[in-house]
Amino acid sequence: MSGAGTRAWGLLLGLLAMGGLLGCPPEPQPPPPPDGAVPCERLEDCNEARCGLLRACVDGHCEASPSLPVPCRGAPGAGGAAP
Repeated sequence: MSGAGTRAWGLLLGLLAMGGLLGCPPEPQPPPPPDGAVPCERLEDCNEARCGLLRACVDGHCEASPSLPVPCRGAPGAGGAAP
């Protein structure tokens, strides 16, 4: 094997060894919920209403302020009958 080929193998083995020593990066963790955040599993856990501007369930907690617009049936342009 030529000198350049030996150096290339040495460099490759060195990089592999460094990768093994460094290991994998840690799994990303969601940020902690803000104080007073309401735990949830579904959209209904965060809202009494079923339509209008609703709060979403994000990473197991209700968001602080509504951001999810859900049209109400029977509203102008909604295409459905009122309940």
